[in-house]
Parts: sequence; C-alpha cells; structure tokens
Amino acid sequence: SHSSIQRNLVNGRIKLDPMTLDEITEFYELVTTNSKNQISFNKSFIETVHNYSQGYPHFVQLFGFLSVNKLLERKRLTPLSVTPSHFKAGLKSLIKYDPDKDAIYLSFISNNPEKEMLLKLLSSNVSGNISQKDFFLACINKKVANPKGLLASLLSHKEPVVIRRINTDFISFADPLFKIYANARKAEFLKNVDGTYSLV
Repeated sequence: SHSSIQRNLVNGRIKLDPMTLDEITEFYELVTTNSKNQISFNKSFIETVHNYSQGYPHFVQLFGFLSVNKLLERKRLTPLSVTPSHFKAGLKSLIKYDPDKDAIYLSFISNNPEKEMLLKLLSSNVSGNISQKDFFLACINKKVANPKGLLASLLSHKEPVVIRRINTDFISFADPLFKIYANARKAEFLKNVDGTYSLV
C-alpha cells in the first residue's frame, strides 16, 4: 500500500516476476494445510485466480480473501470448498479494498458507458501490449460507436496516465495493477452476459 512501492512496481525499478499456476496452487494448498483441511480451493477456482490476477501476488491473495469472505457469509459450517462462483461473488467487494484505484476507474470512464466498454475490452486482454487492430475489431463486434475518438479520449487522460500508445500499432496500460483491477471490478454501466460485457 506504500505509494513509493507502487510507483517502483509500475516503472519497473522493482522487478516482480508473476506467480506461475503451480506457485498459486501451492499458495492455496498452504492455506488448506494451515486450516487443517477446513478450507479448500478447487482447481477451477485456482485457474480463475491465475487468469484474473495475471500472477501478481497482491491480487492472488486479495482474490482468495474476498472469495473466502463471501463463502463465509453464506455458510458458517466447515469444511468449506471455494469455487469460481465464490470468486465472482467476492469481486463485488473489491471496490472497498482499493479506493485509490477505484477513484481512477471512475474518473477514467467519466460516466460514459462506451468508455467503460473500451476499458473492459482493453483490460481483459492478457498480453502486455495490445494491438490497436485487434482492439478496433473487438469494438466493431461490440457495436461501439466512434472507437477511434473514444480511444483518443482515453489516451488523453493524464491524471494519472492510464493507457499509453507504444507505437502506431500498439497500446498498453501504464500500470499493470490497474489493468487487473479494471478487469476484475464490477461494471458501473454495462450488463454482463455469458462472461462478456454489453452496452445496456
């Protein structure tokens, strides 16, 4: 949570290799062992955490914490088995655990559902650099009006810079942790259908 650590992670002064699926599995197996098998995490849950966290330890821990809390709200008796449904339910509480990133999220979308759609499209891309060609094709499929103008608006957001142009072909997130947050956060103005977002 220290601001200097956050800055150094973003600008690369602190190198943090992402956790592998095996390391994330070992992390959750340790929880199971320490709880004397009273809390377990199924394989699908661990794979979901791996996909959403992109291996960043902060989110690996936070997603597990939110999921277990949600399960405890529903079931007080042990043993507990944590599944992807608990993960999805736990994400609804994500906002209160990182108010700084949430303030950036709300400032970035500016009460505009189409901006939020673009942010969701960008943040769901697992690669570091995002092809503008692929992005515009996705916008066409989602029937987003004027994607070039909206992308220019997103690129112009300066406090802080969220998305930057790498070259004429690629764009990326300035802060990879914000990218993960934006992808996991519940949408303000979009409806969720079969795991994808659509304009209401």
